[in-house]
Amino acid sequence: MKNTEGGVDFHNVRFYNLSPRSIESISYNRLNGKIALCRGDSSIEIWDVTHVPVLEKTIVSEVNNNYSIEDLSWFGNRLFSGDLAGKIIEYDLKTLKRKSEQYVTGNSVWCLDVNSKHNCLAAGTEEGYINIFDLTEDSLIYKSVFDKQDGRILCCKFSSNGDHIVTGSIDVIRIWCTKTGHAIRKISVGRAEKKKETIVWAIQLLKNFTIISGDSRGQLTVWDGNNGSQIESHQVFQKDILALAVNEGEDVLMCSGVEPMIRIFCLTTITKHNQTFKRWIKFLQRYIHDHDVKALTFAGPKIISGSVDGFLGFSYYSKSRQEIKKCGPFLQNPSICVANNVRQILLRYPDYLEVWKLGDSERSTAEKLMEMKSKNGDFIVCAAMSSNGEWLIYSTISTIRLFGLTFQNESLKVSKMKVLFKEFSPAIKVLFSHNSQQIYLFKATNKVEIFDISKSTISYQGKLNISKQVEEIPHIALFSKDDQCLVVGTTCKKICIWRKDEKSNWRHHTTLPRNSAPITAIEFHPVLPKIVAVFSDGKIFDYHITKMKIVNLQMIAENEFANDCVKNILLYDDDDGKMILQTENALISCNWEIQPNQKQQKLSNSSITEENLALRIVSNRLYDNLIDTRWLSQNEIVAVGVNPISLIEKLPNAFKRKVFGAN
Repeated sequence: MKNTEGGVDFHNVRFYNLSPRSIESISYNRLNGKIALCRGDSSIEIWDVTHVPVLEKTIVSEVNNNYSIEDLSWFGNRLFSGDLAGKIIEYDLKTLKRKSEQYVTGNSVWCLDVNSKHNCLAAGTEEGYINIFDLTEDSLIYKSVFDKQDGRILCCKFSSNGDHIVTGSIDVIRIWCTKTGHAIRKISVGRAEKKKETIVWAIQLLKNFTIISGDSRGQLTVWDGNNGSQIESHQVFQKDILALAVNEGEDVLMCSGVEPMIRIFCLTTITKHNQTFKRWIKFLQRYIHDHDVKALTFAGPKIISGSVDGFLGFSYYSKSRQEIKKCGPFLQNPSICVANNVRQILLRYPDYLEVWKLGDSERSTAEKLMEMKSKNGDFIVCAAMSSNGEWLIYSTISTIRLFGLTFQNESLKVSKMKVLFKEFSPAIKVLFSHNSQQIYLFKATNKVEIFDISKSTISYQGKLNISKQVEEIPHIALFSKDDQCLVVGTTCKKICIWRKDEKSNWRHHTTLPRNSAPITAIEFHPVLPKIVAVFSDGKIFDYHITKMKIVNLQMIAENEFANDCVKNILLYDDDDGKMILQTENALISCNWEIQPNQKQQKLSNSSITEENLALRIVSNRLYDNLIDTRWLSQNEIVAVGVNPISLIEKLPNAFKRKVFGAN
């Protein structure tokens, strides 16, 4: 679909049909303000949630591994997962690869928990064993296994002092002594029907040894862990409670499950018959998801939830804050690539690619040119297409492939290129130069391998080592329009710039001061030697590369971007102060405007000053599930969004709660 606004033609691409990828587990790290979540395809995503949510890293599953990850757990800044293959895996978050793995006793791992005080990790398994591991400085060491119980262990929690572990399984809750490995108490949860088992799906253990459980009856039950007695019970839902979470102060509790409503309880002091006691009272509910909610966690005042529909939900447990934000089950940017010279667009899916020809003045509709499956159906980490449409490259975790594209008889012919250089190996990011003459492969070791394709053959040009400036993997990387500058934004909140010298060799130009918030978007100006960068805390600035200083610095209006992450920036080559900011829900036209009465400010670095300009929002253009936005030509923009039908048509039917008064 094509329409015009402000002299610019918009191509609204709605044939990007991503399938939903369910969220199975979420783990929040209070130390760095990040969450880790695992999806149904065994991929793991790392999000920064200190400000607006930003997807920073994606860890894809190993080759030919059809396991399902069931739980995640942080220990400091180290991340562990437990899967149905019976393994506990630690990940290297700098290279996004496995660091180590340990097999457990008892087959599949269903749950994990970490006791930071005693540096221990517990894993509950299919056959009823609790495995205990010691967490040393750089490894995971098997320590012991507890007595076998009947049935799988579906959830587990350490006590605050590390002396006990509470587990939930079918019909029972058990309390274990960590020193002896014996169960010291067994609590029967009861059944709604005599022949129907009650499954304890989720459990929490408070500092005062109060146990809170959620089960398949839809009941939330509070137990006294010291004697095993029931303190209170709430019939919250008609169907299973799948997730429970308690805030850091242990005075707010929430639960959800097959019925996707999030029910929130507050610990309240009650006085009755001259006696004072505390009870959990329902005081709020949030409607965020349409399908089963399988994961919940608190992050300060925020509620973070994950659903079978793949959406990551953000809300608040305060009645005064009604904001709700949903992030779709989309791939990490960039998931599209535009070949401007031939009006083609590359769409990346988890295990295949599509190339489409966009419409023009003679043809209004888009045409699908080809679809390419990845080798062995592996997850595609990155992909790119040259601007002249003659080259296509993609990389998985194990293979990288380059193809030549030519048109013959109005059809696209694909030829696989055989590359023998050992440096041509899997990458985490791939880029073509704007002149379509070089390929840049960004490796997890922070080395960039450069290949020349200017003569229709591929030759190795050399290596650019960015590891001295970049401690972690590049989050964003792009070239200036003349291919003379390279900018890299990292997950450690740094922006580094390289320039070509007179001999066309890359030289490090500068590293900008580290920001306190993650980088969400960077863009080169098409004509001027400057970049524009946006951060998750709403900060936006212009950096002049030649002058080596920030010339404009502002905070984006909070009322416009309170919950939205700016994912892309479009700059006009004929207007230095005009830009378009793209979020998942809107395109926002902005202008830098002179504010003569504005007070001059200085940043902490004395060489960086802020000029008398302010960012004014001119107009909004609303979208749903907007993935990426690119210039197609000087007056044409491609806006790619996910078809909402594709996100729901493959999902199971959601639970329907009968509304009072409905037929």
